[in-house]
Amino acid sequence: MYADFSEIVWGSNKYLESVKLRAEILRKPLGLKFSRIELEEEKKQHHFIGQVKNKIIAVLLLEPKANGIIKMRQVAVHQQYQNQNIGSRLVFFAESFAKESKYGRVILHARKPAIPFYQKLAYQVEGNSFLELGIQHFFMWKEL
Repeated sequence: MYADFSEIVWGSNKYLESVKLRAEILRKPLGLKFSRIELEEEKKQHHFIGQVKNKIIAVLLLEPKANGIIKMRQVAVHQQYQNQNIGSRLVFFAESFAKESKYGRVILHARKPAIPFYQKLAYQVEGNSFLELGIQHFFMWKEL
């Protein structure tokens, strides 16, 4: 499956479309919605998308942290495009950006079912599970 990957601007039409995809894949199944405050906090984050024929089919955010660390969050792929390496390619695209931006480590909080996906991409699990948004997550990391 061919897809284009790019960084988008917070608040743009593409951003609003990416929020809808994240809401559908990540929040709706949990009975949750994004608050205005949550979305406002994303201003300082980097937003990446995957598109097929100008339709956003994947999204990923990178949140800068201290000491050369960047946090990957809100990774979502439209259900119709899952298991086609779109997510992996989007992660690699975001990792390239992080490396070029002089970040040395990517961290993330993975939902338990997503752990094998991240392990295939060389992420390591560290510590015990914890609850976030009412579901089990694990801390994971990767040196760039």
